[in-house]
Amino acid sequence: MQRVQLYGPKYAIKDRPVRLKCSSDTVPEGNTAEFLMNGKSVNSVRLHQTRCFRTVDVIVCVPGMCQCSDDGRTFVFYFTPNEIGEYGFSCRMKFSSNMSSEAGKFGTYNIVTYVIEPTPLVKTEKNDNLINLTCSIIFIEITTIFTWSCDNEPIMPESLHNTPTSWSVVSLELSQKKSTSLCFCSVSLPTLNFTESTTARLQYRDTTSHESLFCNISTPIKLTCGNLAIQDTNAYWKHHINTTLIRTIPSNDPELRMSLFIKICTLQDIGVYSCFVSSGDTDLIFPQKLQPRKIIVLQITGKFITVPINFNLQNCS
Repeated sequence: MQRVQLYGPKYAIKDRPVRLKCSSDTVPEGNTAEFLMNGKSVNSVRLHQTRCFRTVDVIVCVPGMCQCSDDGRTFVFYFTPNEIGEYGFSCRMKFSSNMSSEAGKFGTYNIVTYVIEPTPLVKTEKNDNLINLTCSIIFIEITTIFTWSCDNEPIMPESLHNTPTSWSVVSLELSQKKSTSLCFCSVSLPTLNFTESTTARLQYRDTTSHESLFCNISTPIKLTCGNLAIQDTNAYWKHHINTTLIRTIPSNDPELRMSLFIKICTLQDIGVYSCFVSSGDTDLIFPQKLQPRKIIVLQITGKFITVPINFNLQNCS
């Protein structure tokens, strides 16, 4: 009895050619192999003398389309699936009977190929001062490699990989990032020679508390960073006008170490005050990772006295 074998991948990518190789231990009748998909004939590949071609559309075979072996026992056909799902591929060959009174017999071999579209997806989740990015693709039982980068900086060492479930997660610390970040997740399937990537643009919301205060000129005012008065907690203030740093001031309220007391408001006090809080001893120059707990915009109101000055100019002519 003649033996027919069909070789094809277990997984294939949608819209990419699937290579199907059909062979037998003897030469089939007509040097022909018929290829079927889900029980329906798609095309046949035939060797006639030295000419290899597809029979349905009568196209001469070239690599990447179809092939025949010189001995007429092996045939290759490429099929391009345009939908995802389970594909049942078959190869059928007809063999002549040794008895002239008997009709030829068919030999068939079936395989199943799962056509996938492994487009990566990124999901974001905020947790305290961290943003978790989860990159995932559909579950497949082949090696999956994830590569991460944010703002052109590779962050692969910080990511967690789980090849069997086809997902990877990376955590970004908000205090170390800009107001926006562009992150890339690249997924590679070496077995299928497939690489695809996706992006996630992160816009970090400013969770700093903002407040606007008004102080009448020549009157006092207290700027409060919070209502905590922990023994090892230090509060410092940075005073800006526009983007220019004017001064750095430690909290000076003896009763509440989180407050800044201005005895007399003057025009020099106008501006933006940012409160920073840390534990333990901290210099007035803060680490870059330290974020303001509160931002206060201080405006000075009241009547301002304008004194006219007269200049007596003598005639120099």
